[in-house]
Amino acid sequence: MNKFLSIFSILFFYGCGDSFNQDVDGPFVSLIYPEAGYVASDSVEIRFEVSDKSQVFKMNLRIFGNGFINEHIMSTEFTTPNIFYFMLDVINYEPGSIIIQGVGEDEFGNEGFSTEIEIFVDNTLDFINIPSGVYLDSDNVQSQISYDYQMMTYPVTLEQYLIYLNEAFESEEIMISDNKIRGLVDGTMRDFIAWGDSSNLYHLGAITMEENQFIAMDSSYNKHPITGVSWYGAKAFAENYKMRLPSVAEWEKVARGVSGYIYPWGNYNNEIHSNFDESEDPWEPGTTPVGYFNGMNGNFDSKSPFGAYDMAGNVWEWSTDYIIGEGYVLKGGSYQNLSFTQTTISETTSFAQYLREHYGFRCVRNL
Repeated sequence: MNKFLSIFSILFFYGCGDSFNQDVDGPFVSLIYPEAGYVASDSVEIRFEVSDKSQVFKMNLRIFGNGFINEHIMSTEFTTPNIFYFMLDVINYEPGSIIIQGVGEDEFGNEGFSTEIEIFVDNTLDFINIPSGVYLDSDNVQSQISYDYQMMTYPVTLEQYLIYLNEAFESEEIMISDNKIRGLVDGTMRDFIAWGDSSNLYHLGAITMEENQFIAMDSSYNKHPITGVSWYGAKAFAENYKMRLPSVAEWEKVARGVSGYIYPWGNYNNEIHSNFDESEDPWEPGTTPVGYFNGMNGNFDSKSPFGAYDMAGNVWEWSTDYIIGEGYVLKGGSYQNLSFTQTTISETTSFAQYLREHYGFRCVRNL
């Protein structure tokens, strides 16, 4: 794929330099945000600290990447004369990685360069902002989370996980062994997900390989949640994009809201609110596309108080909470379970290495 380069510049004048004492050193440019591996879903703020002896700065943002088509000039802001901001809109990028670098130039033409870092673009990801504060937990006790965070609006899809697998395969971070895709987690080789016809019971979202690329055996499942993924496979995806799996508390706050709903959408349920066993949706007895129960398909809008979808049914979602002797807690119920499992208090446990056709996940990240 062709690579594109875009340079956005803005001049900042602070006075006239002394031509008799010409500065011969380039500016010192430090990229202070984001960090390498950050995943950008719609826009990303890029922040540089620049210092120089001279009075004039020309600050360039250099972007190397696949699918860059936004060619408009972006505005920049600064809070001090040495801190420069760029807001990079990636909504029209193709998914993949881009390289960003800052280039500072003083009034004498001397240049200074920041380090290059790689960040990832996935404009199929949607996040909702969750403010700090109280909520009613599954024991109907008022609890508090003291920090702001973001949660994915939908579970991770097959399409999104395939992007990760192909990036990881190209960089030799994963391998195929015994019908499983495996990779290192905390220094130990772990099973991430099954592939081929063994992927899951109904062959939903089964993964195969063509021309050294992981693809869906049936692309109609690309917008369905990834299934058959272990806790290790979920953790690897999240950490690759500078995210993490949610705690049970973080998950319940988004699902229950401050009022402590029994179901993400309220305190009642029927067959057109979520995907469970015998829910009679068009994909019975399997998964539905993420966000299907949004009120636009002859069903109710089943989003949670904070705006997350599929927090009841479709797939159980991995968390970071661990119960000794039982494994990690999963929340939300699945398409294989009856309707009573669709409540916000329902949970099950499983060991990290298990690959189950009704296990999926979504990610969170701190603000």
